Amino acid sequence: MTETPGATQRRLLLVNGVDPESSDLFEDMAQHLRGRGLEVGVATGLPAPARGEGAYEWDVAVINRNRADVLDQAPVVFGGRAVSRPESLGWLSDAGVATMDWEVVSSRLAVLGLFRKWGVDRLILKPSWTFGGKDVHVFARRTVARMQWDRELDVICKEVNPNDGDIYKVELIAGRVLVGWMSKSPPIREQLPNGFGKGLPGAYGDRSLWEPPVQLRDQLCELSARLTDMHFGHISVDLMKKPDGTFVAIELNPRSAAIWWTKQFESFRQNYTDALYELA
Repeated sequence: MTETPGATQRRLLLVNGVDPESSDLFEDMAQHLRGRGLEVGVATGLPAPARGEGAYEWDVAVINRNRADVLDQAPVVFGGRAVSRPESLGWLSDAGVATMDWEVVSSRLAVLGLFRKWGVDRLILKPSWTFGGKDVHVFARRTVARMQWDRELDVICKEVNPNDGDIYKVELIAGRVLVGWMSKSPPIREQLPNGFGKGLPGAYGDRSLWEPPVQLRDQLCELSARLTDMHFGHISVDLMKKPDGTFVAIELNPRSAAIWWTKQFESFRQNYTDALYELA
């Protein structure tokens, strides 16, 4: 946004709908944005409903959760929404980002065929509409007869690396990287009894900052820019490293991204503030 002398001050509402304990981050960003000529409000949790249809108090609203929750606050709203795994993985592929091997499977016979196709003794079921690894199911051939899954919206995938469970994350908004980081995690066979079962802990191990490779970074920035055109806001992409050292995406989260850990970094705050200024 370019400031014009005498122009009406733009009004930006920041809505922290995910991490109430991170109110300091939003107040800090708001203060810096006010210093750059914006009128900025901050809401922790959902703001009060607008006074009437079209009675917008703000020009732009940005929420780190469901965009639909604040559509009454501004004519332009950036935020998240739940997206099925096949759709979000398709967005990654369209942006040129390599993904894990995955398929939407319509029958038990087709599931059994994936064991042969990929030459493995276990597969991973990732349902749509779930987060944090809660309902991820690692299964063997013998359990296919009892499996239940949505045959249009859930995905069956191949384990990326049997010897490495580390998760790498890139968080973005408005076509720019906010932060890259990695979480140490043991391989699946060490997380579940006998290497099979339901529920994986996700990216909750020891964390450290991580810089994604340049080509991957550029691809993800392009994807974020496309999603900004669709009024998405803060997104995160999870990746793992294959045995040959290359990275593949395992998940795109376009709904919400927790900030309790990343908010400590000055670079994250600065990148987030700059992106919000551009959105306004």
